[in-house]
Amino acid sequence: DAHRRAHDGTTVLLTRRRRSGTTRCQRCRGGARAARARRSTPQRECMEPFRAQGLLAPYVRLWCVSNALRIASGTSAATALGDALAGQPTAVLLGLLTLLGLFPTSPPLLATTLLARAVSNLAKGAALGNSQTWGTLTDLSLLGALCETLALRGRWLPPLSAEEEAAIVRSCAPAVRVQLATVYAASALWKLNSSFAEPRRSCAAVFALQMLEHLPPAVTATPLPALMAAAAPALVLLVETAIPALLLAPCCWAGVSSALSFHLAIAACPPPNNIASFGATTVPRLFFWIPEEAAAALREAAGPRPLAAVAMAAAAAIATTLAPLHSRARSTIQGSGHDWHLCFLVWLAVPLAAAAL
Repeated sequence: DAHRRAHDGTTVLLTRRRRSGTTRCQRCRGGARAARARRSTPQRECMEPFRAQGLLAPYVRLWCVSNALRIASGTSAATALGDALAGQPTAVLLGLLTLLGLFPTSPPLLATTLLARAVSNLAKGAALGNSQTWGTLTDLSLLGALCETLALRGRWLPPLSAEEEAAIVRSCAPAVRVQLATVYAASALWKLNSSFAEPRRSCAAVFALQMLEHLPPAVTATPLPALMAAAAPALVLLVETAIPALLLAPCCWAGVSSALSFHLAIAACPPPNNIASFGATTVPRLFFWIPEEAAAALREAAGPRPLAAVAMAAAAAIATTLAPLHSRARSTIQGSGHDWHLCFLVWLAVPLAAAAL
């Protein structure tokens, strides 16, 4: 009777356990089973919710690798970045990035490295590229979210907990999304001019025709090059207009996938105009659209099941093989040797594509 009153007077069914002889209410048992099912069912809604699973550390490590590549490329021979790095504490920055990669949840180390990288970028002045300009703004958004979380807890030295990592990602993700979408929107806006629309003067035609160097002469001897050059300006405008719209759409998988495909395409261009460094700067920040999924994919690659790790290693190895040796044609950004930005970009594309799809 007491148990029936607990269920608002409704009829309850009690069953007797065979071994223990105790009784169990089927209604309570069903409610407990449903609660367990709700807890175990993964929620895949786009960008929500942010569960506390150590979301920040995977991104911080990607950020460290990306920035280390950008700094190291400036020390290669015959690049356009040598003057930009002149007078900068390159060794100090690389040391901070290495330590942060080892201890990504250390608040003092994370704040110091973010601030040092932002100052070093802004000190470049006019030599700072567009992608690094917006990348610096996203870094400052992350730094602000970090300081907010640390101020609320009142302690700055202990490592970040999983809940605090999730809170930081939740706090800065909206700003990072808008900032990165603005990169693509602004890129499309500044291409709305007569010079870009003219295939004989457009950089879009140059990149499209350079891609043909990967094809055999039997293909390039056809009308295909002329058709690609004529269509390239309009196609690039369409893509760079669609990417920010898709990134800001309620469901993010199409935006992340299109941005990833765009960067892989322009990164695969032969030298001297291959700009895989652009993707190496921006693609890690796509993490903020799918933080839980991306973090889970990266954790799986580092887990006991090696399938994801093997796929990522194979992708990077293929990119290393296909990346052109710049003994004759030096890349404007990478200089001589393999384009390691391309290897990093292809390696990262595997878990991000799996997370987005």
